Amino acid sequence: MGKITRFVFQSCLVLFFLVASCDRANAQYQATVSSQPQQTIKGWGVFPAWPDWPAGEDILKSPAIQKALYKELGITLIRVRIFHGSYNNALDNGSLDTSFLDRTLVKHLQIAKKNGIAQYFTSTWSPPVPMKKCNTWKGKCPDGSANSLKPEREDDYIRYNVKVLKYLKSKGLGLPVAFSIQNEPDAAVDWDGCVYSKEQFQRVVKKMRAAFDANGLKSVKIHGPEGATLDGSWERLGGVGLPDLYNDAELNQAIGFITHHTYHQWSWGTKDVNVMKQYSNAAARTGKDLWMTEWAAPVGSTQIDKTLNEMRHLARDLVIIKNNYWVWWMGWWLGSGSYNAEQTLLYGNPSNPTKTQRFDIYKRLWNSVRPGYVVKHLTTNDPDLKANNDINIDMVAFDGAKSMVVLFNNHTWTNKKITVKRLAGTNLRKYQTTSTENMADKGSTKIVRGSAIVSLPAKSVVLIVTNAGNGGSSLPR
Repeated sequence: MGKITRFVFQSCLVLFFLVASCDRANAQYQATVSSQPQQTIKGWGVFPAWPDWPAGEDILKSPAIQKALYKELGITLIRVRIFHGSYNNALDNGSLDTSFLDRTLVKHLQIAKKNGIAQYFTSTWSPPVPMKKCNTWKGKCPDGSANSLKPEREDDYIRYNVKVLKYLKSKGLGLPVAFSIQNEPDAAVDWDGCVYSKEQFQRVVKKMRAAFDANGLKSVKIHGPEGATLDGSWERLGGVGLPDLYNDAELNQAIGFITHHTYHQWSWGTKDVNVMKQYSNAAARTGKDLWMTEWAAPVGSTQIDKTLNEMRHLARDLVIIKNNYWVWWMGWWLGSGSYNAEQTLLYGNPSNPTKTQRFDIYKRLWNSVRPGYVVKHLTTNDPDLKANNDINIDMVAFDGAKSMVVLFNNHTWTNKKITVKRLAGTNLRKYQTTSTENMADKGSTKIVRGSAIVSLPAKSVVLIVTNAGNGGSSLPR
């Protein structure tokens, strides 16, 4: 090919892609909200901080942190841990270290209650050290093997947890709405942890339920398995279809809520989605609420890419897995660095904490979508944005008594215009996050016969909130 011919060919090729890009940018794609509700949103939450670690103890001292997390964010409940230091490890005689409890967990819950958040649920990172196979609070033994609860100490562990919950109640804090015997029982980690086999997990859950019922703790639901991944959770209930819940009446009665973390990034495409749906459908048939109780591992080369990744993950957790509760991992962490960029809502100076992009998005979303709103998926003819049947979801709707809220994630480099159909109300307000904006108010747009055109800048998270809804739903879950 001659130089002139090659130049002409390359120029035409560039022109072709430019024209294609312009056509894509100017296209009027459509997205339609489903008329059918999926599940009911019942709560938003966060693990506020580690009140028992130096990097988190400012949650006990800083009014600015407390105001941001408890009054501004829009959460309805908090996740807290029962730390292994709550046990008198030195004596190992079944007694509690109430002094430790008073200055950490009790004080934390008192502050949250004072700031309007009285509802809480618990997770345990590690049983007391004397009750474990290896003499360490870590989930991994010095030889690299998984650390675990000694079978002969299971009853001691159960009595210990009964004492902790009764102590919290005696301090005027009420009881938790739910209790987990172990955070991530599938993970042998280099920090607080404990691994449970399926058999031990089920055995301890049943005994814990019986002990709760016998000690005035019937209102406390046991949630679980709370694995680090979906498969780590369902494996402790017999598999993706949760057969052990259906075949074991005592186990089914013992577990009140089905909980999991969603740290696995997944890479199987359609296979992933089908497995997730099988798990979600099996859970729905039990009539139990689904809880996503921890996640914070966005990926991306820039902050907006990480923000988009986590919003697509959130939408997937709601559209595909159909969670009723969704809980972000970390609220506050002292200092700065990559941990804060990926896992926290607030960081930096305790008296004037820095708010991350995700804080502003969750604040807007969670204050707009209250318990009782229902999740609705969308359909779209946009070839770039995923509305369903994908491990990353770019749009999800919430329908309630006062408004309809739609979240859009435009992860592409293309500015888009979407005609959104089947909206409620007569006008909507748009908020957007880009690399330079954090939920900026972009004004109102009229809704005409249920439709409105919404612009989605390249690399943006857009939230629209209408001035009316369809009344939510009385769905069973």
